[in-house]
Amino acid sequence: MRSGFPILSLPHVVFRRVSKSWDIFDLIKLLELSSEDLKKAVKLTKFETQKVEVEFRKDYTVDVIVWFEGKEHTFNLIETMTEKMVPEFRQTSPLKCEIHYQRSQNQVEKICKSILDLFRKSSIDRFQFSRNIYESDFKNYSNIIVDAKSVHVSPDSVTEEELDLIFGIFQKLENLSLRNRLPKNYKGLNNRKLKFLRVPSDWNGIKDFEVERLWLPKTLWTTFEFNFYIKHWLKAPNPCLKEVHVMVMEISNIFDGLTTNAWNPCSRGKYFISEDGWKPTAINCSEGLDIVREDGLMATVTLEKSQVGFYVWHQKFPTVPKNARMQQKL
Repeated sequence: MRSGFPILSLPHVVFRRVSKSWDIFDLIKLLELSSEDLKKAVKLTKFETQKVEVEFRKDYTVDVIVWFEGKEHTFNLIETMTEKMVPEFRQTSPLKCEIHYQRSQNQVEKICKSILDLFRKSSIDRFQFSRNIYESDFKNYSNIIVDAKSVHVSPDSVTEEELDLIFGIFQKLENLSLRNRLPKNYKGLNNRKLKFLRVPSDWNGIKDFEVERLWLPKTLWTTFEFNFYIKHWLKAPNPCLKEVHVMVMEISNIFDGLTTNAWNPCSRGKYFISEDGWKPTAINCSEGLDIVREDGLMATVTLEKSQVGFYVWHQKFPTVPKNARMQQKL
């Protein structure tokens, strides 16, 4: 991008073609440092992104991650004590740019706002915390948090105070991922509906959660636990549950006391559609065993070594989306 060229004098069609050739770092730098007229011209050009994420890193810098043209681009925002009139952009690789700024410049929110404006989005898609969480992390962030639906917490432990802060700040939270177990006797999830929850837990810790998709990493249930979970679903169901993924220690007696049926193509479809918010996955359930509740709702259990999938058919013959990932095994 040449400096000094009167780019606004170009016809809009030509300007749009030229601006499409710029990388994401040039575009955001323009939105941060250029005139209002040029900012408006850039915003009129329709750019698309799959998602935008913010990560609070262990080193207390902040990454803003943008999926643009099929690649992950990272803005690493570094607070500095050096006096700077304007933020300093340093592109360190084709996919990474450092931005050095003073605290008073509130640069994280400004960069996020520029990115959201560019892609005509109302909120960051996901916030990730790779360190402890503080209330000050959210100061002046209300404009970029308002519609955020996903939070990932990666430290080895999370406190009740941190979880309460997350639920208090993210009013539209739908997807929560935790690297480690919930604090003992934590009740903050009991009356909260989520679309996705990823958390290590025994069956008793999650049996009453209202969640659509439940992932239980780093968790090894006993045969009894999973068997009891199925029986619990048969009698006192989570009304919105769609799928559960867990590892079971021994699967040979997993269906004790349960009536199961092999797949009947007249009863349900072959593929269960798993929606993760970005791209659907069509999971082959033709080799799974079906369990039917008294109200007619059906679930399929698939087994592969110690991995168990539990899929609830709220729609028995779903259409496989054209853009779905095809998954032949669990």
